[in-house]
Amino acid sequence: MNAMRILLDLISGFVGFCEGLLTGGSVIALVVILEVIPRICEFSGTEKYTWIYDDFTVLGAVWGSLSAYISIKFNFGIIPVIVWGLFSGTFVGIVAVALADVLDVIPVVLKRLRIENYVTVFVITMLLGRMLGALVYYRIPGFGGK
Repeated sequence: MNAMRILLDLISGFVGFCEGLLTGGSVIALVVILEVIPRICEFSGTEKYTWIYDDFTVLGAVWGSLSAYISIKFNFGIIPVIVWGLFSGTFVGIVAVALADVLDVIPVVLKRLRIENYVTVFVITMLLGRMLGALVYYRIPGFGGK
């Protein structure tokens, strides 16, 4: 019975590892095919530093995967956590905007909803919705935050 449980755990771990590789590979392939990182560099005027964006994107993906399975705790205090959150949120926002720009999502949505004159309100609403969703997810028990 105990040997069977160990075998099942090993198989589950292997399947989970393979699923993670497939998911991560798919996301990276999407980012590469849609040229999201070069678009971010173009927006920020840092085209000659594309390799830094590439390296840190991969390192961030590896760190994110490891942190999902390994419990590592840092005791930095509130100010560094706020700074980290601002940088993380900025990065996610930049990637989302670059991806939306590549796919031309925002102009199509604005035109279909007939709100071209309210772009600022639309963007602020998206940002506030993202912020509220993150607060609910991480601060209210039962929504999945740790």
